[in-house]
Amino acid sequence: MLNRWSEWGSAEDAADWAQQFVSDDESLLRLLAEFVKTGRSSSKGETSYIDPGWIDPFVDQDEVKNRLDSIDAAELTDRQQEVVDVFWKGVAFQEADKDPSEFETWIFEGR
Repeated sequence: MLNRWSEWGSAEDAADWAQQFVSDDESLLRLLAEFVKTGRSSSKGETSYIDPGWIDPFVDQDEVKNRLDSIDAAELTDRQQEVVDVFWKGVAFQEADKDPSEFETWIFEGR
């Protein structure tokens, strides 16, 4: 929805709204969850994936990393923990110069 808002309206308004929305950790996790996609493959079944760069136009990726580092994992729901894990895996792909926006990166990660 934020991407459409940016395309059809004001990218600045969409980013401002996102910045206000993520004022607390639970909201940050809710927003991140909206960027997580799910794909299916015959070898791995259902796989969740995210390109951490997708959130950059709305919330600074470094801010997201810092905030996720400070969250107590023991207080997260299973779904929230999955979102955090998927985000960090996407970051690892970025750092390894692999494209986390491509589903194939996630299903062929060991190759």
